Amino acid sequence: MVANWPSHSDQEVGRAAYQKHCAVCHDPRTVDGRTQESVGPNIRGLIHWTNEAWVPAILDPHRSVEENYWAFQAKTEDGEVITGLKLREDDSAIEWVNTAGRVERTPKSELTEFRMSKLSLMPEGCEQLVAPESLAGIISYLRAESQ
Repeated sequence: MVANWPSHSDQEVGRAAYQKHCAVCHDPRTVDGRTQESVGPNIRGLIHWTNEAWVPAILDPHRSVEENYWAFQAKTEDGEVITGLKLREDDSAIEWVNTAGRVERTPKSELTEFRMSKLSLMPEGCEQLVAPESLAGIISYLRAESQ
């Protein structure tokens, strides 16, 4: 995809695409009047990344995942399967964030299965959701925001 990179990138198109597809996980959010850190890594400081670094990181999010961003999957007593990113754990519960960016707390006593995955919570298939021109715009927008 980098070989067919668009010759022009529009930061405004990128800003809109970032807000629609990326911000829910990569920007801090306000919950109950308190600011919380982003679910995913802060990507605004990656001005030094080349397109050859950005594109595979977006299109192949499972290629290289830091342990604190590994996803988990669990099953509850009533058969519900939950997937998310573990934030905290104590003796009685797991606090986690779901794929919509909402923080949940589940008592361990309600879990029948729990396993960590070395995969990212970031969904695959961004190339199906984001056109190459929008992807180029997102990267251009992030570079401009980081300066």
